[in-house]
Amino acid sequence: MNKYLDNFNRLFSPDDKIAYQAILEKKDWILKPLYIKGNLSISIDQEGKKHFDFLESLLNDVLLFLDKENSKIPTYKYVKFQQYLDMKKDDKFFVEYDFNKIDQKGYQTLVANFYPCIEDLKLDENSANPQEVIKTYMKGNENEAVLVLEESLLLNNSFYAPVLVALHVNKNCDETLKDTLKEIALKKNIKYYEIDVK
Repeated sequence: MNKYLDNFNRLFSPDDKIAYQAILEKKDWILKPLYIKGNLSISIDQEGKKHFDFLESLLNDVLLFLDKENSKIPTYKYVKFQQYLDMKKDDKFFVEYDFNKIDQKGYQTLVANFYPCIEDLKLDENSANPQEVIKTYMKGNENEAVLVLEESLLLNNSFYAPVLVALHVNKNCDETLKDTLKEIALKKNIKYYEIDVK
């Protein structure tokens, strides 16, 4: 059995000792560089003002959690990471996070809810059992991982996590966007890299 799936199954054990041991095994999984593909998603607020949600999340030190389509329990939200940087030609930029910078309370909330993805994962798509529903978020390639949280732990679908450390920007992306990202890097005192993607 895949070690991550074995760990996942033990997390939900009715035996507290087994579940606690499974959490202990995860203690370092989130403490390495993680990357999210940047986007220019836009929302309009009640006053008709336009917001670039992802860019604003960087300035506000929050992780934006998303809804999963057709989820049996829609109160779960997720964030998907890359575990190593894999920028494609059409990607605009990636954001790098370091969860070693998070406080103890944030770490305790996130560590048990961090799941490396599994490619060959058998799923029961029709189940409303929370364990089976969470497992559907874990479907993905070996470079991916997800944080899955209940909506009650979020504020406006966001989780405060001042763990931003760098922006990795496609050298070929729009100059206006590059200028915006440089400004964000300067304001947040983080590293800015331009990558020549072939």
